[in-house]
Amino acid sequence: MSKRSNSKALTKQSWGVLKQHRYLLKFPLVGFLVALVPMALAAAAGIGAAIAQDNENTPQVVIFGALLVLFMFITALIGNVFAGGLVTAVSRELQGRPSSFGDGVSSAMGHLGTLSKWSFIQLVVSFIISRIQGSGGGGAASGILRSLLAATAGILWSLVTFLVMPVLMNEDTKVVASIKRSAELLKGRWGDQIKGRVRIGGFLIFVIVIPAIIALIAGVALSISGGISLAVGVPLIVLGVFGFGLALLLAQAVQGVFATVLYLYAVNGTAPEGFTEEQLAGAITPK
Repeated sequence: MSKRSNSKALTKQSWGVLKQHRYLLKFPLVGFLVALVPMALAAAAGIGAAIAQDNENTPQVVIFGALLVLFMFITALIGNVFAGGLVTAVSRELQGRPSSFGDGVSSAMGHLGTLSKWSFIQLVVSFIISRIQGSGGGGAASGILRSLLAATAGILWSLVTFLVMPVLMNEDTKVVASIKRSAELLKGRWGDQIKGRVRIGGFLIFVIVIPAIIALIAGVALSISGGISLAVGVPLIVLGVFGFGLALLLAQAVQGVFATVLYLYAVNGTAPEGFTEEQLAGAITPK
């Protein structure tokens, strides 16, 4: 099976799990709605920090900076709680044990301490990668090199930690142990291909994101024109933003299912129902 067809099949089958158990879509949706408040507060704190920096008001920069970090942490924690709930529910369903939205959330709340530490580590790593990339200063060559280093670090981190959530929720390990376990499972099942990347199809890009981009561009163009065009432009902008949000939620749900499937395959050595060993063996491919 070619890489592209295998990727498409895995995405379709992961999506099939969501369609079969529709309540699974509640996890990213409710998580997003709950996170709206800390996301808005984080944005406000970021704006406040920027204004304070422009005014050279160091105390306010420190205060707003601390609030920004706090609200970003809360946002990440909320996302991980509902991601953990999704993984728990998917794991149970794929192993023939019926679950529910409440069961998943309850299980995730039982791991709140570990999820908090994982959220903190994620923020720290994201900060380090952003510092590697820099702000674009130092010339074109330096900028390109820093961007490549940051991109490489981001890809390696996302791959090594791809199974962290299933490990954390299923094996009750601590964060560092979960990261090591994730890397070990990937290395043990896929060997040297750990240097590659997880392949999963991008049908969401074509089905939702591209139409959303078209709607946004058309909406902005019409809104700038003013007059009657504004009445059409604003709804198109709203539709485009909604499309992006929907694509993000669906992508998170599909990735949660996919990570859980790979985890069960890596641990048990057999493909969960609806998937084949050939497909999962080719899920991580060399660069």
